[in-house]
Amino acid sequence: MPPEADQPNPSSLLARACKVLGLVEGCLLSATAGPAADNEAEWTDKGDWLKLAHSLDAQSVFFVGSEPVLVLANLPEGADEAEFFNRIWCMARPQILFLAREGELAVYKLSAPPVGKNEQTRSETRLLALAEAAADIGERLSEFTRESIESGRLFGEERFGTGYFRADRALVHDLKIVRRQLTSGEDHLSDEVAHSLIGRALFVRYLEDRQILVRDYFENIADADGSWAKLLGKAPAVFAETHHNELSFFRVLGN
Repeated sequence: MPPEADQPNPSSLLARACKVLGLVEGCLLSATAGPAADNEAEWTDKGDWLKLAHSLDAQSVFFVGSEPVLVLANLPEGADEAEFFNRIWCMARPQILFLAREGELAVYKLSAPPVGKNEQTRSETRLLALAEAAADIGERLSEFTRESIESGRLFGEERFGTGYFRADRALVHDLKIVRRQLTSGEDHLSDEVAHSLIGRALFVRYLEDRQILVRDYFENIADADGSWAKLLGKAPAVFAETHHNELSFFRVLGN
């Protein structure tokens, strides 16, 4: 490891990787909130992905056709690496994350499961490669070239698996479990009611995430029932992603 003063900053590591691996010659676009000089021509097809990546603090996205395959990001100062990985994992479609921090560039597999509480981000199931200096990129990251990504050859390797743990597939799997639990047992619900309840729960979670539903909204409803108000006042649950701890939605699910 080079002395701290000589360590490359994260942005320079990402720039070096993009150049050495040939990504700059492909469809590498800046993650921005609106059209920019280098992505305006592609905005109609890819703008939603670029806006999403920007909202998650990513720097750019590499596309193959219209598919977002690789996300490139600098770990924000003071951010938790596990939480950041999980946020990018929630994009569902990208398969690789280049995550730079001072002195190193890590390559993660996004088809791995999200990082759980007390779990190491850099497990063998997630970490694909690590370069600790700009000079290491050509050797340590040689398999992640534009050609190997665009041809799909990289993703044919056994370590990428079937993508079973991708966010979109994991969601479908979990919803099937929830539906089965709601529609079985002594107090089971009908399929129609269970599907409606699941749909409403997802919508409420979405609205709170977008801060359309705020704490005051839930408290106003809870005023109608003392047990509801008590539920909202309980100590927060503990999640791997700490920003979930204060959400009202997970308390609501207690009733």
